[in-house]
This record gives sequence, structure tokens and C-alpha cells, in this order.
Amino acid sequence: MATDLLFKKLCDPATIEIGWHLAHGDCRDDFATDPLGYADYAFLKKERFRFIVEQLRNHRYRISRLTDIDIPKTGLSVRPGNVLPIEESTVLHAVVYLIAPRIDPKLKKGVYSYRLAKDWEKRAKRAEDLFLQSEVENIPFFKRRTIRRISIEEPWYEAWPEFDAAGIRAVKEQGFTHLTKTDISAYFENIELRILDSILRRFLPRETAIIEILLRILEYWTRRTPSGVPIGRGIPQGNNVSSFLGNLFLTPLDDALESFTRRRGATWCRYVDDVKVFTKSYEDAREAVFLINSELRNLHLNLQGSKTDILSGTDLEQELFDKDLEKINDLIEKAEKFKSVPTSRHFTKVLRLAGPITQQFTRGLPASVANLSGKQSRLFRRCLTLFGIGQRPQLRRAAIGALRHLPDVRVLRSALSYLTKLDAKHHDDVLADLLNLLHEGELPFPYQVATVVEAMRNLSPSDPRALASELRKIGLNNQPDWYVRQKTLETISVLPYREISAEKLVMAALGHENPWVRRAGAALIVRGSVEWVRKQVRTLVYHPDPDVSRVAMYWNRHLEDGQVASQALAGLFTTDRNDRTFMRRLQMLYLLRCHADQAVGSRLLEYVREFSRSKKPIVKWHCEFLENQLAKWAAKAA
Repeated sequence: MATDLLFKKLCDPATIEIGWHLAHGDCRDDFATDPLGYADYAFLKKERFRFIVEQLRNHRYRISRLTDIDIPKTGLSVRPGNVLPIEESTVLHAVVYLIAPRIDPKLKKGVYSYRLAKDWEKRAKRAEDLFLQSEVENIPFFKRRTIRRISIEEPWYEAWPEFDAAGIRAVKEQGFTHLTKTDISAYFENIELRILDSILRRFLPRETAIIEILLRILEYWTRRTPSGVPIGRGIPQGNNVSSFLGNLFLTPLDDALESFTRRRGATWCRYVDDVKVFTKSYEDAREAVFLINSELRNLHLNLQGSKTDILSGTDLEQELFDKDLEKINDLIEKAEKFKSVPTSRHFTKVLRLAGPITQQFTRGLPASVANLSGKQSRLFRRCLTLFGIGQRPQLRRAAIGALRHLPDVRVLRSALSYLTKLDAKHHDDVLADLLNLLHEGELPFPYQVATVVEAMRNLSPSDPRALASELRKIGLNNQPDWYVRQKTLETISVLPYREISAEKLVMAALGHENPWVRRAGAALIVRGSVEWVRKQVRTLVYHPDPDVSRVAMYWNRHLEDGQVASQALAGLFTTDRNDRTFMRRLQMLYLLRCHADQAVGSRLLEYVREFSRSKKPIVKWHCEFLENQLAKWAAKAA
């Protein structure tokens, strides 16, 4: 029988391209996001894919470093977050694309996490997630969007409605009276690669080569001893590849639970490391705890005793059923119907029905949001979602209070998402609140500061001209954290700012020790003066940092190749033209103004003038600046 067929498929540029599309979609939810969304990598992707294939075939593939970033949790603690290099992410997603169809049919029915969608091949061609995603129309946890849009930070029991529904059915329809809940200590950090290797070989006994490249990449990223030897434990967190592998790692536990539930007349379900066992007696529930603990020890994992519970009676009811949450989710579903007209009386009526629930968060501030339990936090975040749909400011003070007192990243993202969705007339107040948090040092974690700075890109203050200088003082002057610096540079890149000041920031960023800061500096180049931009782009093509050089090559091709510039211009006119897309394309607009071809400048001026009557001050400022430069240039050329 043939061996290593999957590795041969991996060594095909078409497979690597599928991996790229999957990786690019997954990177939008990364803990740290790229300043250009990897547009520079995609620009010459065919050549890059052929190079990757050559390296794989000849066993010369070199692995890049993983990016580590601390993610805040409740209780002023942090957990490690990781960001995969885009090339390695491409290879790993291609590997998962090949192995998942072989493994999925062998998983137990009680596993709800990362199950392959029936139309996975079509999804791959459409650059969508391979794994099953519920539309959740019949389960009131989320508005009608796929789970792909849910934050990676949501707890698993929230992020997979069918898993949650399975627990409800076990109690309501099957008569189980006890629930065993478990929690694994530092799960992803303690996955043993040797054990993962053996599990993969059990599922894929004739696919040694593809397993070896997968494990070689993962082992390179593990922590090392003082002498530099990889410890061979832990996989990166915050991506689909690791979630798939983390799901697979617990299959020996699945086998044990399957045997246990057959003997005891119980039932079980699992979403990655969230395990639930339903029994009809306390004795069986206790035995389930012992069994899980034993199987985890065999996998070199530890059960977290403080978060392992046996629930029954009222405690079980409260765990599975939350009337306030169900009501808010029902109101969210109704609000979605009126979101196109958030000022309508129908929407106002929906929000009034939420009043008795939201008042627990809006009264007695800041104490009312200072120490929310897990369930209260979940309810609060759903309330923010509801009021964000209608752009209503009733929860503004509560959101700011939560940012100040709750470092948990889920609250951070939900609160900022809500605040940036408010009507623009509230943005001055929101901006003042956020700047106050930053100036007073209310946010203890750099990740919080960086995320708040990034959110300011989505605000539209009445006078945005002074904001860049404020952010420079907060995020660049004596700021040691690389992610804060990166996000500050990114935010300044879309704000009103003098060309000479932008040039100084670029040069400082390009000399920084962190590659993410250097890339942010390379992206900011376009905000310099025209001649300076042209000179720097040509120079940086030869920069020793390949990530900077790649950005420069991307910029340079748009400046030197008329066909590439024409394609970029055509893209401006063929898609939706509104203030949001204008701001998204701002870097390209500033770059194309530096093109030497008069036809490019004339076409760009035509596009910019479409937005000259925008009601957003920040859009209006950029339009006036660009139009003034382009008109002068056109006059000189004439």
C-alpha cells in the first residue's frame, strides 16, 4: 500500500495556496494583527508558494520564530498568546486541510469541536473555514452569524451552541440529574508533542512524512531549557491549527469516556478541553471525575480541582438555564430586524424590554461592573451587543467602568466594539473617556493599552487633528512594549499628521528591535512627502529584514508598474464606496499620490473628490489634503 501520499499532495503549490487562504482567514482573529493584513505577502504569492514547495520537497524548510504576547485575564493574571508567522501558518493550514478528512470520521460522536463540514472541499475553494459552523437560528446564544465571526476569546460552551444544547437535552429529555464539569490546567501549554505524535500516527499510520513536518514546526516553537534544548511541550494558542490538534489530543480520553458511559448508562460531550459528563447518581458523577483525572494524568495533564464540580438540583438548573441571558439573546434576535433603522420606535421598544436586566450594570457604577462573575460577564457582554446594534449610549459609562476594572480580554473587546459602534455624535465623549484611561494609567496590561489605541481608529471625533500627537505621547515616548508601539503607529497612520513628523516616526520605527514595529514603520512610510516616499521605498527594498523588504517591494511595484497601479485604481471604483472603505484604503491612496504617471494622479483625484462632502471630519481632512496635493501636481504637469 502506498505511503506518504498526503506529503506528496502537500508538495503541490495548489495545496499551499489553499493553506494560504485558510491561514489568511484565520489571522483576522489573531491576538496581534499585521499592519498590512499580509497584503504584501499575497502580492507575489505564486512565487512564494513554489519556493515553499521546493523547500519541503528537499527537506530544507526553515522555520521562523513564533510571536508571543501576554493576554490579560481576570484576577490581574495573564495567559500566553501566540501569533504564527504567516508562512508557517500557511503550511500548517495546508497540513490540516489534508489530514482532517482522514481523521474526522474516526472521532467519537460526543466530540463537538472542530468537526469537518460536509462541504469542506467547497469551503476550501471559497477560502472559508473547513470546520462545521452552526447558523444558530434555533439556539438563542448568538445573532444569526456563523461561529467564524465569534471572538476567539469566547468560552467554548458559548462558542458552540450545539455542544451547549446537548447538555440541555441530557437534562430535559434524557433525565440525567448530575453534571460533572472539569477544567484542565494550562491545557495548550502542556500538550506533550511525543504523545501528539503517537496519536497522529495511530490515525495516519502510513503518513509519516507529513506528521514529521508538522511536529518539526511545533517542536521548534516550544520553550527551551537553559542549554537551548526544546522541551517538546506546548502548542501555540489562538489559531485553528492548534485548536484542531488540541481537540485531537484528547481522543484517548474520549475512548475512556465512551466505555464509562456505556457501563454506567451516562452520556458525555466535549468541546476541545471542555468536558461534560451527565449521570443519574452522585456516585457515578464522582467516578467520572476519577476517570477523567486518571486519563489526563496518562496524557501528562492535570485536572484543575478548584474548577471541577459536580452539579445537581438548583445548581444544575442555574448552570444550564439563564432566563436573563435567554431574554437578552431573544431581544438581540429581534433587534437585528431593525438594525438598518436603529432610531425606529420598534427598536426603542426592544431596548426598553432590556431595561430591568441592564440596570444591574448601570446602577451603582463603578462597583456594578467591577467584579463580575463568569455568568454576569457573559450577560453584560450580550447587553453590550444589543445596545451596540442600535448605537445607543445607555451603556457607555458601564463599558468605560468595565474597561477600567476588568482586564479580561473578552470584556475589553466587547466594550470597545460597543463604544466604536455608537453614533458619531458620541465619539468625542468616548474618545475623552479612553484618553483619560490611558493618561491616568488605569489599564495595567500593555495589551489593553494597545487594543484601546487600535479602537480609536474606528472613532470619528469632531476635531481629529490633535489625536495623533496625544497618542504619540502615550504609545511611543518611553514606551517599552512592542505591541503598544505597533498599534500606535498604525493608528497614527490614519490620522491627520504632518509629513515631516511621520517621516521621523518611520525612521525611529525602522530602527526598532521588534519586527512588528518595523513593519508598522514600513506601512507608515506612505504618509511622508512624495519625494521622500519614493526614495525610501527604493532604498528599503534592500533592507536586511525580509518583512520590511517585502513591504517595500509591494509599495515599489505600485509606484513603478503602471499596470499594477491601474489595477489598484480599478479596485477603488469597483467596490462599495463609503467612508469606511475610504479609510480602509487610506494607505493605498497616499501611496498612489506618489506615482509619477499623470493618468494615475488624475484618476486618484477623481476618486478622492467623491468623498469631499463627507460628514466625517477625519475623512474630510484626508480628502482636502490629498486633493490639494493632487491638484497642484496636475497643474504643474499641465
